[in-house]
Amino acid sequence: MENADEDLKLLITEICYLAKSLNLFYHLELAVELLHEWEISDSFNLRRSAEREMWLQGERAFRKVIYIYIFFCLLTVFLAIGSTTLSGTPTLLYQFWLPAKWREYNIWPAFFYESLSLNFNCMCNVVLDSFQCYLLYHLSLYTRLIGMRMERLGYEKTNVETTSSLENIIDMHQRLKAMTRCCEKILSVPLLTQITLSAFTICFSIYSLRSLSFIEHPMSLLSAVMYLLCMSIQIFMPCYFANNLTAESQNLSSHLYNCNWVDLSVYNRRQIFLYMEYLKLPLVVYAGNYFKVGLLVFTKIMNNAYSLVALLNNINNDDQ
Repeated sequence: MENADEDLKLLITEICYLAKSLNLFYHLELAVELLHEWEISDSFNLRRSAEREMWLQGERAFRKVIYIYIFFCLLTVFLAIGSTTLSGTPTLLYQFWLPAKWREYNIWPAFFYESLSLNFNCMCNVVLDSFQCYLLYHLSLYTRLIGMRMERLGYEKTNVETTSSLENIIDMHQRLKAMTRCCEKILSVPLLTQITLSAFTICFSIYSLRSLSFIEHPMSLLSAVMYLLCMSIQIFMPCYFANNLTAESQNLSSHLYNCNWVDLSVYNRRQIFLYMEYLKLPLVVYAGNYFKVGLLVFTKIMNNAYSLVALLNNINNDDQ
């Protein structure tokens, strides 16, 4: 069972990696068009110092999260290589297929190759995960930008300028919804694959911890714990950023209400009232048109993983 769960963890990780890679290649043109629009769009240009400060703070916060994720992933790879090297018996990082009597030969070329491939695979996964999360976080920053411009409504010199500003905000929001649907096309299949299979990966990781002792195998235990932590972060990040996008879109009604609507004309107040009714539908990202991506999905994944671990423990106890 020990070798089986290790092989299954690696197999599921590779399936998720292939799903993300092939899906991004398939939607590459759509992703390039979306990024190009973000670069040249006049509506979403930062016009005030407060908007630029908000954007810079958001970018710094996102970079910190990604740097922490990269550090944990590289530490996991380092611990995996170290635990295998210090195990005391000739072994490899992963053992899908091995020739007969392979321990009698020099295993270091194969070990070196697997170490390089593991590092390469790790960084590719980090880049793909970071890109997916950046798309979601970029949309949430745009939503926050729209909210800041909503609160400035009513402070223009004339009602005509207020009407023009309100129409620009509505156009921005409509375009933001279209961008969200484009991101959903890019992220739908990878998120569905990753969220669906992640419960099994976490389950096998927790189950493998039962057979490890910190006194006998400290590096192996730390490696397994770090792998479990990285997998949890990998699932948590898209759920968090998608939930952040939904939360920011839900706050747009409050931002619009905080504008100086009392001094506006009857026409503009009527438009704001109708627009607030429209804002009751928040921006939501779906995984495979099947379920909403958010923190609730993450909690369900962890609960399902715990249930699977409990089931495996019961089966193991019955066999004994």
